[in-house]
This record gives sequence, structure tokens and C-alpha cells, in this order.
Amino acid sequence: MPDCVAAGRAAVRAPTSLFGARLDVKAGVVTYSLIVICVGLAVLGFLLDVVGGPDLRVKLGVVGVGLSSDGNRWLAGASDATDGDRFWLTGGMDDTEVNRLTPNTPGSHGPEFSADHRWLAWGNWRGRDACVLSLATDASPVPLPIAGSANVAFSPDNRIIAVGGSDEVRFHELGSWRLLHAFPRIPGGQLPPHITFSSDSKVAAVVLPPDRVTLVDSATGSQLATLPGESRILVKSVFSPDNRFLAAISTDHHLLVWDLESIRIRLAGLGLDW
Repeated sequence: MPDCVAAGRAAVRAPTSLFGARLDVKAGVVTYSLIVICVGLAVLGFLLDVVGGPDLRVKLGVVGVGLSSDGNRWLAGASDATDGDRFWLTGGMDDTEVNRLTPNTPGSHGPEFSADHRWLAWGNWRGRDACVLSLATDASPVPLPIAGSANVAFSPDNRIIAVGGSDEVRFHELGSWRLLHAFPRIPGGQLPPHITFSSDSKVAAVVLPPDRVTLVDSATGSQLATLPGESRILVKSVFSPDNRFLAAISTDHHLLVWDLESIRIRLAGLGLDW
């Protein structure tokens, strides 16, 4: 695996801070992804008011919010304050109908829709395992074993679900749940990795807190490159629509952007391109 922590500093321009006044690349997609979460929370509140009124909002405790990749559907993990029952709420952005899905699991975290809206998955916070729920059947959630707090991600081609935990990152075949490949997280950590796929599903970017991003070939599990976090604690990343740029956000309010096309050109000269 090309180590861009070492090779990248010598041959690749360092990531650019959003606040460095030099960011002129396609960060709009990153800004959108951050803003849309806030919009989703506002829309959720509005929908709960429309459907159930203020009393419903008082009775429900929202434990996690997610949006579909196309921005057309929202979901939220909720618990009933009266009896402790846990469930998922989901609906469309263009209507006020709210659907209730059960069950939800204790400690659920980071809910995600598959691109075709057939599956709902979630990780956990300070627990273990991830779960996948079919939205087309009445089947129970399928557990995907993983140690520690975990995040999940679907590939855009609806073939893979990735799960990242405290000591391992695993890639499963969607539907059969067959383990395709996995790699250990060294060193391990309590903050769960965040995983995102390129638009063609070929590459997964795995944010491994505190300060690095590993690019992984989603078909083979090969680790392609490691990108430095410049000593910042990274939490999430996103590809630009054309997959040329990768951006990651840090806990100290910085946005790091890598030009993957330039990195690949320079690595090709070293015989290390993927």
C-alpha cells in the first residue's frame, strides 16, 4: 500500500484548510452534506409537528438522524418516553407522511439508507455490532458482528455494506451478508471509523480516527493509500461527484481536501498508482 503519509508529503500538496482562504476546489458537495443534516433535523421537527403535534415531539426522544444519498428521504431513530419502546421513523421530503418501522436497537447510531432505498442499516455507540433491516419485508434486523462503537456505509451500486468498529473494518455482500474482506484497525480506537464510497463504488475512504484516512479497493479489500490528517482529529469524509477530490472534516472545524487525481499522477511516477 502506498503510504501517502510519507510519500504524499514529499510529492503531494498538503490538504487545504477551509479557513486557509486557498480552497477553490469543489467543496460545495461537502458544504451541502453538512448543511443537509441541519435541514434534515429541521424537517424532522416540522414533520413531527404536522403529523403528531407538539405532544408527539415531547413524547419522542430522537437518537439519530439520517438522509438518503439522493436527499429524497429522511429517517430518525426514536424512543417513546412513556414506555421506552424504540423504533425508526422515516418519510419523504416532499410529503408529510411519517412511517414507523420497528424494531430499533439500544445504542443505535449513524443510520443509513441504501441507494435503492431497500435497506436501512445502523451502527452503535458504546456497544457492539451493526444491524441491517429490509424495508421490503417484515424480517427482523440482521446483526453484523463488530466490536465497539460502529458506523456503516452502503456502496452506491447496492452491492456492499461496510462496517467499521473499534478494531476492524469489514466489507459484506449486501443481501447474503457474506464477509468479502476485512482489515484490522491499527491502532484500535473508541471513535468509530467513518466510511464513504466513491460514486462508482470502486474505492472506499475509511476515516480512522484520530488523524488518517485509508483508501481501500472495495472489490479486493486492498489498502491503496493512506492520507495524513495533519494532526487533526478527523471524523467524516466525502468524495466529490467526479471522485477527483476527497474532503474530510475535523473536530476543530477544519476541512481537509485532497486532490486524488494529482496524487495518483505523482504516485504513478513511483509505480504506486492504483
